Amino acid sequence: MIELTVGLPMFRSEKIAHLAFESLCNQKNIDFDWELLIMEESDERFGPDRVREYAARLEEVGCKRIVYKPLDQWIPLSFKWKFLGGMSSDSKCFLIQAHDCYSQPYRLKETYDIFNSDPSVDWVNSPLGCFYHIEAEQMVRFNQGLYQHPCALNMAMRTEYAKQLPAEQVPSSVDSWLFRTCTEIKGSDLVVRNNDSENWKKGVDVHGLNKISIDRGKMIVDVQVPFEKTDITLDELVPEYIAKFIRSKKESVADNKMIYHQMGVM
Repeated sequence: MIELTVGLPMFRSEKIAHLAFESLCNQKNIDFDWELLIMEESDERFGPDRVREYAARLEEVGCKRIVYKPLDQWIPLSFKWKFLGGMSSDSKCFLIQAHDCYSQPYRLKETYDIFNSDPSVDWVNSPLGCFYHIEAEQMVRFNQGLYQHPCALNMAMRTEYAKQLPAEQVPSSVDSWLFRTCTEIKGSDLVVRNNDSENWKKGVDVHGLNKISIDRGKMIVDVQVPFEKTDITLDELVPEYIAKFIRSKKESVADNKMIYHQMGVM
């Protein structure tokens, strides 16, 4: 029986999605069955063949179902979440995975344990985490405590809410939309539980190969709230081969900036 769903929406993920897949293959202490649902446009795609290359390793860590849904044209991220939610099994929780995030190796287990131990929990996230700016080679720490916002990192919701997400085109702040919509579906305030594990120090989000959150780069470089300075290095957060992979993408960031300028988003 599938107990946990991982939703992975991808767009222009060819150069960076390796990060998410490696982090999922490196999950530890999995003692439950889970599924991976992917939705991706054809433009600069990671592609089904590369996804299949990970199938055996994912199965070794409990992934019993992989669904790859190709898209002929771009759709908003909010629509992706709706469709991924609709594709999910009757699992307990729906975990949000970004294609440019190396999730810490206990993320699935810790998230599952929180939902499994307390049926009243509606939403789980991590209040702390690190972001690495690929082009600037700069690390900062995200700290939810620095600002008033319900959403943090490594988010997950009850799968029953993901299944009921409406078809709404949301141009920005999709995380806030997810939280607000789950609240509306429930009809009362969500029961939110923070994952306070120190394992946030074993994963990283990267900035630079993501069309979403363009302004976030300035906030990282200038170290604006919700980010703060940190002495943590990339090599402390992830395996050596992952750190090498991330650093190798600096040239790709410049290529992406040119593409986004041509698209009129920068």
